[in-house]
Amino acid sequence: MGWVRRVLRCAVLGTPPSDDVLDPLAHSLCRFGRWFALNKRNLEKLDAQKMQRLDIVHQNMHDAIRAICTEMLAGRGGNSADLDVFEQTQSELVNLLAELKTRVLANAARHDPPT
Repeated sequence: MGWVRRVLRCAVLGTPPSDDVLDPLAHSLCRFGRWFALNKRNLEKLDAQKMQRLDIVHQNMHDAIRAICTEMLAGRGGNSADLDVFEQTQSELVNLLAELKTRVLANAARHDPPT
């Protein structure tokens, strides 16, 4: 949510966001991106195909918002196609994360740690 607030401030107020928005590798710099990179190997054991999709969607979301913010900071209006991509990928990311949460919880429930 903090990341989205910074993006909104960029779009509305023209406030420059941090590197986790503008850097070409922003998807690996944001809080989620760092967490995902640290846990990707274990998460892929649950569903490698979904984790690959999550990685792609996350990067595409960052690419779209970087394009929007770059245009806004340059004094130009954002591109509606970039906004469409951002909205679609953000929605898909939320859905994939909900599926991941369900999968992680189900996996944890199947494993009874020694007491």
